[in-house]
Amino acid sequence: MKVQRFIQMNFLNIVVWAAFFIMWAAGMSSNVYWSVTRQFLTMIFMVFGLMIQMISGVLDLSFAAEIAASTCIGACLLRAGTPLVPVMAAVLAFHLGLGALKGYLTASLRVNPVIITLALQIIVSNLSGLFIGEHMIIFDRKDVYASHAFWLCLSALALVSSFLLWFLLKRTYYGKYLRMLGENPAAVRESGLNYTAIQTIISMAASVFYGIAAMILLFITSSGSSSNGSHYLYPVIAAACMGGISFLNGKGKVSGAWIGTLSAVMFMHIIVILGIQSSFETILEGLIIIISILLTVGTANS
Repeated sequence: MKVQRFIQMNFLNIVVWAAFFIMWAAGMSSNVYWSVTRQFLTMIFMVFGLMIQMISGVLDLSFAAEIAASTCIGACLLRAGTPLVPVMAAVLAFHLGLGALKGYLTASLRVNPVIITLALQIIVSNLSGLFIGEHMIIFDRKDVYASHAFWLCLSALALVSSFLLWFLLKRTYYGKYLRMLGENPAAVRESGLNYTAIQTIISMAASVFYGIAAMILLFITSSGSSSNGSHYLYPVIAAACMGGISFLNGKGKVSGAWIGTLSAVMFMHIIVILGIQSSFETILEGLIIIISILLTVGTANS
């Protein structure tokens, strides 16, 4: 019974992993593993941020637009000669501010959080586009370029973040609040807890991970753009769903974030190797999201 449940929950992951390793056996380039590692370390922090919000019952559609906007801010500051540490602080402050606003609006307005995050996505993406248009802001700073040491540090940060998230979800009251919000937000409101403060803190915690992801994109591209990172929206949502993280019932584990992210990265590489068009890739990612939700709900009800 447990094996059947595991297979049902991870059906898509098993299919993607099997296809990836079949291609590996057929003579996939050895460089693909380094590419998978870099893509994984870029995406995992976005998935961590989305996981926190999804467990609390919020599906955030604005995080990719926020990341793109913050890379524009960082690139402008770096091109103007601002030291690296203040730039990183500015990027993080931008995300914390938006996270606080997002959490406050989600708690205050009695509407589906998807509507709020969709509105923020439109506002943020168009504001950044209004100031820089379709142009990229490119800077020339050798101390920003990503190196092997950079990726090793990110690996360590991903492991530390995983432990902290596990501790948050399993050993703290805020972990319980997260799941309570996802399972029954009305009960949290009626319990006497400060619902607005809890929702704001949760959203700000997620925004820290989005800020890290923005800095990664800033470092590895040496540029800022209103479209920088925007293509990660659906892959990251798909990764969370493939990892068994649900905004419908407060479910989700750190291990699921790792598994789902690795599956999503493998899927993206399969698409590239097969030469499938980007529009069809988006269709497949949408199907993955729907099937993953159905599998998660079906497993929960069985």
